[in-house]
Amino acid sequence: MKNKKKSIKLSVRFDWINEIIYYSLLIILFGSAYLFAFNLLRFNWYSLIFASMTIMLIYLKWASYVKIHSGQLKVICLHSYLALELSMNQIDHFIFYKGKRLVEIKTKSEETFELYLTDKNKESLLAWLIKYYPQISPIYIEKD
Repeated sequence: MKNKKKSIKLSVRFDWINEIIYYSLLIILFGSAYLFAFNLLRFNWYSLIFASMTIMLIYLKWASYVKIHSGQLKVICLHSYLALELSMNQIDHFIFYKGKRLVEIKTKSEETFELYLTDKNKESLLAWLIKYYPQISPIYIEKD
């Protein structure tokens, strides 16, 4: 019986600077919608616009993920704004850093791509790579 490779889908985070900008913008938009809604105490377009922009930002963040399916690695950030698609055959190794959210993907053509994952998602990806892609060597770095 063939060893069928399952797919994996994990949520992607941003680097620290973009994460701070994202949450600051989210708080500003939500606060503006709240202020316009409760200070004017009647229907207004400003609160509707700021609330819809807040919902849009939350949706775009939820739509950021990394997925490995059928031998293809896809990274979708901000709902296809920053997209990356690689064949698993092109990948030489993954580099995992302890204490950081950074995961580097090195290809055979010496290109480097960066992912930011939570510790739980890094462990899931590492275990999945070892199980289904033993030819790709994961490197785990303890120190900076």
